[in-house]
Amino acid sequence: NLFPTLLSSGKQILESGSEYRPIGEPVMKSGAAIQASAYIYSAKPLARITSIKLRQELELDGVRDILSSKDIPNGGENLGAKSRFGSEPLFAEEIARCVGERLAFVVST
Repeated sequence: NLFPTLLSSGKQILESGSEYRPIGEPVMKSGAAIQASAYIYSAKPLARITSIKLRQELELDGVRDILSSKDIPNGGENLGAKSRFGSEPLFAEEIARCVGERLAFVVST
């Protein structure tokens, strides 16, 4: 090596004043403590959906409902995404086509 390599280090300290508070600080969303929700996904490909049930350990206080394609009102669409390549359903209807396809949505508080 013709040129010696020098090692360097640095330290940067940024002080934020109260003028821009709470920018850059973690802030809990108001109401976050009283709401929770999650999708239920298929664990198997090409699986017939006969029922959707929560395991006993997941049946916690606060679970209000489980919504699936059966809960879409008449005239509504089971549409999760639409692009130039086609559309994707929000929920699987009779058969889950792949692992990770959305089956239902758990609503809880």
